Amino acid sequence: MEPTLYTIVIFSAVLAFYRVYRRWTRFSLADVPGPEPESFLLGSLPEYFQSPVGEADFKWQARYGHVVRVKGILGTDRLLISDPKALQHMYHSGYNIRKQDLRAEVTSVLTGPGLAWANDAAHQRQRRINSPAFGTADARSYIPIFAAYANVSTCDFMIEAEMLAQMQTIMQAGHETTATTISWTLFELSQHPDMQAKLRAEIQDTERAIHARGDTEFKYTDLEAMPYTIAVMKETLRFHPVSQVSTSLLVLSLLLTRACIRRFNGVREAARDEVLPLSKPIILVASIPGYNRNTDVFGPDAHIFNLERWLDGTVQMTTPLGVYGNLLTFGTGHRACIGWRFAVYEYQSFLIELAKNFEFSMDPSLANKVLRRAALVMVPTIAGEQEKGPQLPIIIKAAF
Repeated sequence: MEPTLYTIVIFSAVLAFYRVYRRWTRFSLADVPGPEPESFLLGSLPEYFQSPVGEADFKWQARYGHVVRVKGILGTDRLLISDPKALQHMYHSGYNIRKQDLRAEVTSVLTGPGLAWANDAAHQRQRRINSPAFGTADARSYIPIFAAYANVSTCDFMIEAEMLAQMQTIMQAGHETTATTISWTLFELSQHPDMQAKLRAEIQDTERAIHARGDTEFKYTDLEAMPYTIAVMKETLRFHPVSQVSTSLLVLSLLLTRACIRRFNGVREAARDEVLPLSKPIILVASIPGYNRNTDVFGPDAHIFNLERWLDGTVQMTTPLGVYGNLLTFGTGHRACIGWRFAVYEYQSFLIELAKNFEFSMDPSLANKVLRRAALVMVPTIAGEQEKGPQLPIIIKAAF
């Protein structure tokens, strides 16, 4: 055989072997494990949407890992994701990750053509116009107003429809989320009297320091120098994320962290970060409850309410993700909540006034019946009394 022909044969054989090897070892959507669908018509969606918020996420996360293939309507695939690197890739890849068309239309009906609805250039323009009103300095300027109310109880422009939509978005995404988060905070305070006492003590110590310097109101420097109060807030936002799900449409590929998927029933783990190629777009569901209880990020006791994790260095920041405490509660990337600073200061101001002036407790027999249900935001309900709607029967007494 001629040397040249021999070289071609050897090269062709090696190339053929490599292609077979790559085809055999290539990571694909079929490798991603997930639950068996309940039916072809609805897949596993009934369990996901009809269970208390987070229950399906936690069960599938424990069984299949941090990226789970879930069957939807008529056998369609979607990925439920709680892996930090995959989430980072999703939300920091510009507009390759798009808002799902159906979800965008529903959002348009609820809030109009505002930030929550917009995509691509429209989203960039609206965010650019709205951002100055939610910067750090502007958010800090509202602190006295928050405290007062709690104590009493360029050439860019937007058309009228967009301005009205921003107002709708602020009311729905700003008011209900903060109010419901405070409800969950009061629930946890009622379950942890020692935590409640330490929180009140830090508030009183801070107030004494404020009065000692001749001031009467909290400044942002005071709020940011209250580690125990901040730990209560972060742990509540982690454990009870009121915005429980974010759905997008992936149009390219997805980067997966090593070992984030238990491949082939745990026989083989990914040895390195891998890219999941896609032949067509697929729905991605960012599991906010799942990520917020990812034990690799928040420690082995992530399924327990324990604010000490924020004080002892347990929380891992290896993969930067969320805008506050590395949580996914406020989102991340270009889809992060534009008013998160405003929300944090508002939340803290109201919490200070409530914890300073009142004590919270709850009948243990009712506390064990509290369920987390999705109703645009995650609301508390009582088992067996769902027909009464959201309720949280906390006992409130004046603190002396």
